[in-house]
Amino acid sequence: MFRIRCLVLLLSIFVSIALSASIVIYQQGMALVNDRIDTTSQIFKIPVSSKILPDSFTITPIDKISKMEFHKGEKISLEKYYESYVGSRIKFVLEDGTVKNFLVLSVEPLIFKDIETKEVYFNPNGYPIFPSELYMDSKNYFIVKTSQPVNSLNFSYLTDGIGWKARYSLILKTKNKLEISGYFNIINQLDMGFSTYNVYLLAGEIYRPQSPEGEKRFMKTLSFAPTSMGNFEQPMGQKTGYRIYRVDISNIPKKSNISIPIIQRELNYRKKFFSRNPGENYLPVDMAISVENIPIDLPAGEVNIYDLVDNIRVLSGASTIRQISKGDKLEVVYGKTSDVLCKKVVKSTSRISKISRRDLREISLKNLSDKTVAVEIYDYIPNITAINVNNPNVDFVLQSKSEVKFIAEVPAGEEFSFQYTVEYGY
Repeated sequence: MFRIRCLVLLLSIFVSIALSASIVIYQQGMALVNDRIDTTSQIFKIPVSSKILPDSFTITPIDKISKMEFHKGEKISLEKYYESYVGSRIKFVLEDGTVKNFLVLSVEPLIFKDIETKEVYFNPNGYPIFPSELYMDSKNYFIVKTSQPVNSLNFSYLTDGIGWKARYSLILKTKNKLEISGYFNIINQLDMGFSTYNVYLLAGEIYRPQSPEGEKRFMKTLSFAPTSMGNFEQPMGQKTGYRIYRVDISNIPKKSNISIPIIQRELNYRKKFFSRNPGENYLPVDMAISVENIPIDLPAGEVNIYDLVDNIRVLSGASTIRQISKGDKLEVVYGKTSDVLCKKVVKSTSRISKISRRDLREISLKNLSDKTVAVEIYDYIPNITAINVNNPNVDFVLQSKSEVKFIAEVPAGEEFSFQYTVEYGY
């Protein structure tokens, strides 16, 4: 399991929320839990998650803490049980049903001594009879002691075992209309729930210091208390490389999987066909869905594309999308089509100087469908200095000094070719 080893999280402190419990859930499968405990005593127990990163635990006011100790939940095992009884007596049932009083001499290897007959048994088949006083504390918690009575303490920690994803569906309803629906999917694998918490989802790559010492220093300065947004349409943190979404729930049950709607709208789209650096043989071009001016921010996530056939949804492709800002273009590449084929052939190459060459290249397209299609062809050519296309119906744009994009329209059922000369350095 991938674990983020660094965290750079710069979040402002707002008094209005600093006093309430909150949980910030990251896409990478961890969360920052912020809570408080009210007490008038000087020693108390703070329950934490089973997958806490203990070095991340911080508590304030730190100057009032005289002692802090982490208790890791114990797992019941025969080996642990025998270890606690080395040199002591236990009752043991042999495989024939005989009950023996054994003295535990060793665990590795397991050696018992019959108290009555003095016989020694090496790793006998059977099972122990557990005494009623056997007790294992399976919970994780911190024991905290203060130097003087305090009214309350605030604490924070990072935990694995909880994360979220964004999932989307694009249903192509007509030639130029689609329905987009999406939701946040919160997955809590912990044996611990979070009720009456403000819940925030953080999108983006987050890093934290490598060493436990660095993490402790970092967590001491870390407090999460963003202003309330009310919905997803105005995420915070856009200028800092991450975004925070406030979601409208206050309870995440243990071992749960929760879905929260993000968007459901009908939008205009166009289907896009393109080929990058085509080879010398005809190959299918890529297909993409392109939507201009997305109405809200969309976190990065998984997307399924469906066609409607006799009002039945048919999965036609699956992909992922990057984080999209409100007003930007959504473009999803979701497969190839054998209806449109493309190839590129270098017809000739000549040297024009010690550091430059001239190529004559030809792009050929086949449209086997019953509709006219526009195809974008991207050709990578290092250090382009000049380019000329022999067909005025083909548009081209220099994407960079090393890439050119051609746009060619191919009628239904026809083939189309064009040539161009390009001068470049090498």
